[in-house]
This record gives sequence, C-alpha cells and structure tokens, in this order.
Amino acid sequence: VRPGIFNILYRGYPNQCSQCGLRTTDDEKGRETMKKHLDWHFRRNVRSQNERGHRGTPRGWYTSQAMWEAAAADEDVVMNDGQNAGSGKDESNIEELRKMTVMVPAGHTEPCGICREPFERRFNEDEEDWEYVNAVNVDGTIFHATCQAKRASPVVLLPSPAGSS
Repeated sequence: VRPGIFNILYRGYPNQCSQCGLRTTDDEKGRETMKKHLDWHFRRNVRSQNERGHRGTPRGWYTSQAMWEAAAADEDVVMNDGQNAGSGKDESNIEELRKMTVMVPAGHTEPCGICREPFERRFNEDEEDWEYVNAVNVDGTIFHATCQAKRASPVVLLPSPAGSS
C-alpha cells in the first residue's frame, strides 16, 4: 500500500458520481466536469428507456465488433442514423415502428429473433385474426420492428463527455 494514497484519491477528489463512481475536484472546473458527466448519464438513461420501451434490455446473442470496441473505449454507442437521440423525428419514427403489425402465422410461438422477447398479441377485428404488434416479417422470420430497425441502422460512436473516463 502506497502511503498517502487515501489523501490522493479521496481528499483530492471529494466529489463522486453516485452512478459510476467518477471522482472530480472540488474547484469550479471539477464541478463543471461533474455537471457535464451527470448530464451525460441522464441523456444516456433517457435514450435507453426510449429505445427499449417497456420491455427489458434486449441483449442479442452476438455483439458487433463496433459495440465491443465502443465499450472497451468507454464511448457512448448510439444505434440510429447519427441524429441526436430524443429528437422529435427519432421518437416519431419509433412510434411508427411500434404500430407495425404482422398476422400471427398458424402455430407460431417463437420470440423475436433479435432480443428473444415474446411478441405482444392482439385480435384484429377487421381481419378476424390475431396479429403481433411492433412486428415485421423479414424473409419468413418475425422480429420486433424496433429491434430490426436498430439492427439495420448503422452504429455511430460518440465520444464520452469530457472527464467521464
């Protein structure tokens, strides 16, 4: 144990992020860094909630190389066309995707091929048949429309805010 390490870590950097443990100094620059860092957490959490909706966090079977590299570099990963998450256009696009439906094939009980979550079913009065909500049929495989849109869109890497690494 190095002598004085406690003073270096705790007294020199007294402000600590309650979400990830990042520490900053108690001067004006440190407070500004902490403010930006907490704003980054907020934006990331809001985007995460908007993207996954009311379902749990989908975790695919395989992670792309870009996502591995972003996680290793502690960068923020955005799964859209590079626009700011939370923009009106992005949110309306997600709502349109959630409205897409696919008629349930006879005997189909498989979950989404991407997130492995089950589909929401509802009865379509006009067609007099069951349909999946937020669904799309791609080459005979049914996915959540939102999952398929994320998978089909390019991955854009955004650097972490200053001072968050």
